[in-house]
Amino acid sequence: MAFNLKLPKFLSGIKSRADQTVSAPTLMDDVQPVAASKKTVSAGPGFLGQFSVAKKLQIFGIILLLVMLVIGVIVYRDNRESTYASAYIGTAGEMRMISQRLAKSASLALQGDANAFKQLRDANGQFITSLVRLTYGGELANIVVPGSPAAIQPQLKALSETWAKTQANAELLSEMERNLVTISQSVAYIRNSNSRLLFLTEQVAKLKQQANASVNEVAAANQLVLLSQRISK
Repeated sequence: MAFNLKLPKFLSGIKSRADQTVSAPTLMDDVQPVAASKKTVSAGPGFLGQFSVAKKLQIFGIILLLVMLVIGVIVYRDNRESTYASAYIGTAGEMRMISQRLAKSASLALQGDANAFKQLRDANGQFITSLVRLTYGGELANIVVPGSPAAIQPQLKALSETWAKTQANAELLSEMERNLVTISQSVAYIRNSNSRLLFLTEQVAKLKQQANASVNEVAAANQLVLLSQRISK
């Protein structure tokens, strides 16, 4: 015999609402992880995640090319600055040798050496050219370089002021070339002829002694010998 029990209406309504309340959280719990997983997948592993593999390779290639270009520019500038520095240093060393050559040429020019005047003018011109190009730029050691850095300009200015005085004296010495060369030739003639003059005065003194000349004559002849030696000196 079967029994079909029916609850009152107010109890059956409570049960239905209770079932709905219990089942609602379960449904939301199932939906939220799915939405979160979809959001995570769509975010991707970073900025490049939205590109394909081929596009990523292209981006990496462009970045690598830019890096190589920057490195190439840095290396080029470094080599250029090193080349300029070598030209500056080489020119400075050459100017030092020119100044020594100039001093030697001036000493010989004072003695009337005709070749020394030519060397003096050449050294003067070379020093001026190197100083101007070292200061303002130009061709140095077969390389076109800019002017020296600002840190070197005060030293170059001091060198130019000192060189201006040296150049004035060198030009004055060059103007006296004809007179100095004439004097040098005269001195050379005296020196060359002095040996002959000394020989003749010695012969005169010897002959005076052999001829039993007076004491005054012999003394005068000997005095001529001394004077001829003094002339050469």
